[in-house]
Amino acid sequence: MGYEVHVVRRNDFDNYEEESNISIQEWKQLVDTFPELTWEQFEGDTKVLDYEYSYWLAHPEIDESNRPWFQYYKGTICTKWADPACLKLLLMMAEHLNARLVGDEGEQYTMKEINRLEANSKSRSSSTATNKNKKPFWKFW
Repeated sequence: MGYEVHVVRRNDFDNYEEESNISIQEWKQLVDTFPELTWEQFEGDTKVLDYEYSYWLAHPEIDESNRPWFQYYKGTICTKWADPACLKLLLMMAEHLNARLVGDEGEQYTMKEINRLEANSKSRSSSTATNKNKKPFWKFW
């Protein structure tokens, strides 16, 4: 099980009992509006094409063997393990649908929050690369 983020639209966003009300027609229109999203079935897909899943073809860092996917289910659009690039696309989708982007724990994502996550991610990867060049503390030569 992975951490999920969701594009949701409710009449009352503070009422977590209320289901999201994005229609399947809105989902289909959204995917057709974004040229970098596709309905294509890829090798290894076992589900019949039912417009439940869409794939992102233009992720800046992920190759086609591990395409990000977005799922429509009961009025919500979601994905798992979203990196900052996916979060930005999901936020654009949410704005297009007059909806919000929320995480599994109810936190709301804004562009400011996504940019902060991206900066933290870059600084961690930069520090990891720097640390690879350092000798372990116990090596003296």
